[in-house]
Amino acid sequence: MAKQKYNRADMLQTARDIIREKGAAKLTIQEVATRIGATKGAILHWYPSKLALIDAVVSSQIDDWDARYDENASRDPSPNAALLTYLKTWEEHYEEQASYAEAVLLLLAEEPDRLASVREAYSRYSRPYLKQADHNFDPLLLWLACEGLEALRLLKLLEVSPKLRTKIYAEIRSRATSL
Repeated sequence: MAKQKYNRADMLQTARDIIREKGAAKLTIQEVATRIGATKGAILHWYPSKLALIDAVVSSQIDDWDARYDENASRDPSPNAALLTYLKTWEEHYEEQASYAEAVLLLLAEEPDRLASVREAYSRYSRPYLKQADHNFDPLLLWLACEGLEALRLLKLLEVSPKLRTKIYAEIRSRATSL
């Protein structure tokens, strides 16, 4: 019988599904293996620990976010495209971000050094607003309003109804458009 090759993308997607369903703390290498019909050793070959797998999941989520952002950015030629695109990307995909936040928090608690990819991503995301902060502070404030809303919501520190969230985003978008 030929040895089966297991796709790393399937491993990551399965880990993402488990994190979304149960939370990052409940992710196990064994459950990933069971769901894709592999052995625990097959998973450990690519991801030597649960934290390594979670780190890879977070990196893949950043890559997905960047791809969605780039796709949205290509359709917006406005002067405030960076901010409007950021808002649009959050609005379209915010449900997927809960598992990302939980995975980031677990990495922060267990191995903060693994957050380099998250720090790099936020450095990239904040760059357009920080560059212009000396002469135009409003885009930075609006970006921080979006990030603050989502951070509080994802950390389950603030309950925001979908209706209120939509209203907040509409106001941020309106202010961004009028800059």
